[in-house]
Amino acid sequence: MEKDHTHEKGHSDEHVVIDTAEVLEDTCFYVAHQLGIATVDDEPFPESVSYIALKVDEMGDEEALAILKRHVEYHKDDRNIPDSSLLLWRSLIRHSEEYAQGQVSESGDVHPSLSAKKNTEASVDKVATRATYEDGSAEIDPANMSPNELSLATRYHAAIFQYWSPYIEVRSVTDPFDDPDLPVETIRAYLAGIIWLIVGAGVNQFFSVRMPAISISTMVCQLLLYPTGKALEYILPDKGFTFRGTRHSLNPGPWNNKEQMLATMFISVAIGGTYITSYNLFVQILPMYYGVDYARQFGYTLTLTLASQFMGFGFAGLLRKFVVYPTKAMWPTLMPTLALNRALLVKQKREKIHSWTISPYKFFFVVVLCAFVYFWFPSYIFQALSTFNWITWIAPDNLNLNIITGAQGMGVNPWPTFDTNNMFALFDPLVLPQFTVLNTYAGMILGCCVILGLYYSNTKGTAHLPINSNRIFDNTGKAYNVTRVLSNGTFDDAKYRTYSPPFYTAANLMVYSSFFAIYTLGFVYIGLSEWSTMVESFRDVKQAFIDIFLTAKYYVMRLTNRNATKHETETSQFTNRQDEPFSRMIAAYPEVQNWVFVGLLVVSFVLAVIAIRVWPTDTPIWGLFFCLGINLVFLIPLTLILAYTGFGFGLNVLVQLIVGYALPGHPQAMMILKAIGYQVDGQAQNFITDQKVSYYTHMPPRALMRSQLIGTLVGAFVCLGVLYYQLEIDGICTPEQATTTKFTCVSQNTFFSASVIWGALGPAKMFQIYPAMKYMFLLGAVAGLLFWAVQYPLPTILAKKFPQHRERILSLQSTLKMFNPVIFVGGVLNFAPYNLSYATGGLYVSILFSWIKRRYSAWWSKYTYVLDAGLITGIAFSAIIIFFAVQYKGVELEWWGNTVSYDNLDFKGAILKPLATGETFGPSPENFP
Repeated sequence: MEKDHTHEKGHSDEHVVIDTAEVLEDTCFYVAHQLGIATVDDEPFPESVSYIALKVDEMGDEEALAILKRHVEYHKDDRNIPDSSLLLWRSLIRHSEEYAQGQVSESGDVHPSLSAKKNTEASVDKVATRATYEDGSAEIDPANMSPNELSLATRYHAAIFQYWSPYIEVRSVTDPFDDPDLPVETIRAYLAGIIWLIVGAGVNQFFSVRMPAISISTMVCQLLLYPTGKALEYILPDKGFTFRGTRHSLNPGPWNNKEQMLATMFISVAIGGTYITSYNLFVQILPMYYGVDYARQFGYTLTLTLASQFMGFGFAGLLRKFVVYPTKAMWPTLMPTLALNRALLVKQKREKIHSWTISPYKFFFVVVLCAFVYFWFPSYIFQALSTFNWITWIAPDNLNLNIITGAQGMGVNPWPTFDTNNMFALFDPLVLPQFTVLNTYAGMILGCCVILGLYYSNTKGTAHLPINSNRIFDNTGKAYNVTRVLSNGTFDDAKYRTYSPPFYTAANLMVYSSFFAIYTLGFVYIGLSEWSTMVESFRDVKQAFIDIFLTAKYYVMRLTNRNATKHETETSQFTNRQDEPFSRMIAAYPEVQNWVFVGLLVVSFVLAVIAIRVWPTDTPIWGLFFCLGINLVFLIPLTLILAYTGFGFGLNVLVQLIVGYALPGHPQAMMILKAIGYQVDGQAQNFITDQKVSYYTHMPPRALMRSQLIGTLVGAFVCLGVLYYQLEIDGICTPEQATTTKFTCVSQNTFFSASVIWGALGPAKMFQIYPAMKYMFLLGAVAGLLFWAVQYPLPTILAKKFPQHRERILSLQSTLKMFNPVIFVGGVLNFAPYNLSYATGGLYVSILFSWIKRRYSAWWSKYTYVLDAGLITGIAFSAIIIFFAVQYKGVELEWWGNTVSYDNLDFKGAILKPLATGETFGPSPENFP
């Protein structure tokens, strides 16, 4: 019998049709109250409420207590769980155990046997609906609950753990059940995805050389996918074909949320363009850079692009067990994508939330419209709202004031902007956990103080340069002209000694030093605090290679007509994750085995070898093994912190440093290995992010895998096609473009400069100029060990030695763990050219919405991520329209509101100790490193 849907069919006992008549009405009221849901006009309870209420009624007290114990132990160090929630759960466990031992409550009631299944007909005291709140606070302490109240509260929280999620963030954008009958991998989903991927990736590649860049985000395409999918639903006929018992139709029915999400993932994996086409090929091909002829050949560009794009797939497969399956791997940055998908396609029952009855769908479009209109003001009409450096207006010629408070300086300003885009420039305050934002901002405060100290002490001549520029300068204070130290694309020592060494600004010096520290800090701190996960991860890597070897051996023996027993590679990826509800639901679908990912890694590695050996790239094969090895070491800890906190950073600086040491004077090799090393990390995290999205939305893993592979392939060809068109634009990447197309290639210039500094000159010369920088690796490792010791083993030892102070010590330990040294140092990386003015507004927004989350959790749960998605989408559309309507044509509004922010030393160039004409700083030519 033919199935009439295009999807990978699986059976899941998590999908049930809820008959609310089967569930106690009082239990539904209790669950709805806990979730902050108030029904309107006697409408039925939302299906999620009825589902959880059913599980609460079905659960026995003994089972609930066991579940609660396991999960509280699992989440004891989870910074995304409020301490008040942990205290509440521990209190429920303690008092439930006391009742289980037959103790009598103050009211004289003896708690019923906790081993017996709860009688679903028993009445529920409605006072219990006031027992516990979503933020974990308690109006009635568990110590004062009646036996029935305590039982109900315990079973509710256990059901949330076992069948949904302990995070309000996740519950607000997901369902605790799956519908495996929904079509997923449909022809029209691919068609819609291809259309908008071509548009999005093409536009992003084309404008990647523009200053400022114009981009189309995944969220914009996600919004455009909805009308496209609905149009295809009405246009396409219900015609198709049958393959292996499944009917694949052009129009299998209404456009649904799983199709929309598959098309979104198809786009997101490639819309950002490719690193090779955005940086490497421009710098290799264009004559003002290296002007390498072979780099124009299509075979070279294709193999190198595909190798860099697909190599990350291999590592993504190995990461699944640690950053997809676990509950603690929440991935806070994914929530707006999930929220937008629900707002567009998931029909939700009408609810009244703190007097708000507007649906998320309508709320989203209201926010989009408001953001679209408002962004015209700070971006074009009244630009002082964006760069609100009002303190410099008071004394525009005061040098110190402009350096410290200016938008081009340190940005120390209590209210630096009214532009939402600026507030969200460094981090998304509506999405990231508050502790991530606070750690980041604290790091920026320290970074600001250190940068000012370096600058005002004129360390290494920094006072002769702008304080916060990300450019490299020569000894006359002008931008470093790298072409003056090159001959035929290679370093020329004679030219170098007649010119100048490169010099960093104070902020750039601090940023690079922090980069060196954060690698060892992150590896040591995360490696020790997540030791068991790290050990298990390397065991998994070993097992993956064993799997692929035994699987290959099986097929070879089959081909040679020898008897062979097929190797079973993890018959179930989820056998140890039965406590994780999304794992149980996704287990209904066939999983992608590890050997597939490793196979992709091998194929992409071969493509990389072809690219560097067939063409004269001057790149050794061992460099590719180095890129894989360094990612094998760092990728898991870096991805763990990204999954837990939303903070991440790449390996580009570390790769270029090590390659520069190993291959001094080989800038071509440095650029290629830097791209490979960075892309393995970046693409692996990109792929694994999409896998977590599919995990939350109950999508078949193999369908997602196919969409990612096809999307990456399509995106690569789109970017290559646009690149070849860009190369034919007259004068592209020249200063003359600043007054016309603005295709000045600022990012490509930075990439080129880095290739010369770290590839041609080499790190050895840089460390002779800045000898203290190399010790930052040691400092980072020591700091990681110190903070781990203070936060983890030391309090445990003290608690054992002083048991009378155990509670106080453990409470202090919990407070200390709110500080994350990796995120703290990561805050420093935001400087040059960004500063505090791009973070202060975001800090205020984070504090405000953290308060709303505690005080009005139901409103926060329903609207926050939709608000975030609406702001991002509205600003993106507005920026594109503003660019093509007025900025591209050079139409400017000349008035005070558009000039006051720039009529000061802040933008004219605030330099503490400017050099006179002909004056230099630094070592003399005979002492150049």
